[in-house]
Amino acid sequence: MVVAGKFVEEHARGATTLEPGAVRLAPAASHDLRFGPQGAVCLVIELHGQDWPAPPGVRFLPADPDTSGLVGDIIHQLRQGPAGSLAPAVDLDLETLILGVLARSHRHERLDPPNSPPAWLRRLREQLAAELSMSVSYAARQAGVHRGHLARAFRHHYGEPMSRFVQRRRLARAVAFMNDPELSLAEVAFRSGYADQSHLTRNFRRRFGQAPGAWRRQMSRE
Repeated sequence: MVVAGKFVEEHARGATTLEPGAVRLAPAASHDLRFGPQGAVCLVIELHGQDWPAPPGVRFLPADPDTSGLVGDIIHQLRQGPAGSLAPAVDLDLETLILGVLARSHRHERLDPPNSPPAWLRRLREQLAAELSMSVSYAARQAGVHRGHLARAFRHHYGEPMSRFVQRRRLARAVAFMNDPELSLAEVAFRSGYADQSHLTRNFRRRFGQAPGAWRRQMSRE
């Protein structure tokens, strides 16, 4: 995932330039990469075969709004703490975002028509809406499918990654709970599926442009 700068990769089909927000997926091998004088900052994520089969060759996702948005969200989640120290709710966000990127790389695979999600996926979506801290691995086991297939199918049928669906539901639930003046923001965060109050504050500010406490005070005056 390109964070800053750019580089060019030479391959059998020609050459591809990757700029910020673009993604490159490739099996473990040597590759012909050319970096300019400014270099590039990249985020490298290694996936084991049991999590997701290695692509047969190099794949590129251009820096379109969807891909760039997913890359930006992944970087935002990683900035919330060093590796191995993230709370389970943040780990869930990160896992579903990475699967969302992988799902885009497989978007041409044949799936059922978008207007007819299978029964297992409809049930799982309802369960996700009720249990906003459910991990992707657990959700896939409940549905009896591979978590990579789950990520692809969810995006294909509902038009958004699981992570975005969960984030929207968490924020909607938090807003509803904040209308109760008896609940502290820490309690709102817990009931809405966030790791803690700071996790709620970061996501709330990104979506609404202000901290939840300020939003709550503003609503109480209206």
